[in-house]
Amino acid sequence: MTKQRVNKQHRKKQSPFRDLKNRAWVSVCVGLIALVLIYFAQNSFVQVILSIALTAFIGIALYEWVLLLEKKRIRVARKLVFGFAIIWMISTYLSVLSFDMTSFNMLIVALFLFLLCLSSFRYTANSLATVASTFFGIVYVVVPLSLMLYIVYPESIALSDNGRMWLAYLLIVTKITDMGGYFIGKMWGKNKMAPHLSPHKTMEGAIGGLVLALISSVVFFIMGWLMPSLNFSLTLLQSICMGIVLGVVGQLGDLTESLFKRDANIKDSNSIPGFGGILDLFDSLIFTTPALFLFMKIV
Repeated sequence: MTKQRVNKQHRKKQSPFRDLKNRAWVSVCVGLIALVLIYFAQNSFVQVILSIALTAFIGIALYEWVLLLEKKRIRVARKLVFGFAIIWMISTYLSVLSFDMTSFNMLIVALFLFLLCLSSFRYTANSLATVASTFFGIVYVVVPLSLMLYIVYPESIALSDNGRMWLAYLLIVTKITDMGGYFIGKMWGKNKMAPHLSPHKTMEGAIGGLVLALISSVVFFIMGWLMPSLNFSLTLLQSICMGIVLGVVGQLGDLTESLFKRDANIKDSNSIPGFGGILDLFDSLIFTTPALFLFMKIV
């Protein structure tokens, strides 16, 4: 082995953050866009833009799910899947505008399942996997992420809180968990957490992500306590509980997507620098969004 090659390998070992540059600029761009949309979310025009942007992100994530299924040689009725996603998001937006869409939502889910089964009648081979995995993709990607609209506009679920704060809380706590796990795992991680799913995730990183989720959740409580005008009703006990819940389920969401990618034998769901794909970017939110939505509904 040549000296140059040894030095190159040595530098590689000494650079645990070699992909940090890509991660940083993508995070900054996405973060700035999200910040602007959240800040002006109460504006009626921005409300439409925010709904369209969320629909676009969900559409890309769903497209990546379809590619993952096709990688497994599972046939997908693309037009049917994306048609349902668009109709579901329109229905969600109308619900935010205080229209009662409950019966309509039940109808389109039933109709989607009926048409999905009908589309499989011509291709009996592998039909069980086709119907099950396609329907699961809707439940896994579209429905959970669409709940962000109810979180940023909580009046649609009979809450008077500041939805912009709740959405910011969701995004920040979730992403701090991800970043905490990444940085702490890179610096001090030694014990692999689930090497058969994600070889780079460690127990130290998972604990670090959970601790940072808890801290960031408590910081939001302090902000709401010091500035009542924010209209953000999160008690200290609730902030501790939700910090733990979001820290745990967010990492489970990350591992779940790793499970699916491992089965499909792919590393990333797409080719966004530093992240892979929208599904990679939203994997934690797929789990944390329903968790926060249920908390807001119940508590």
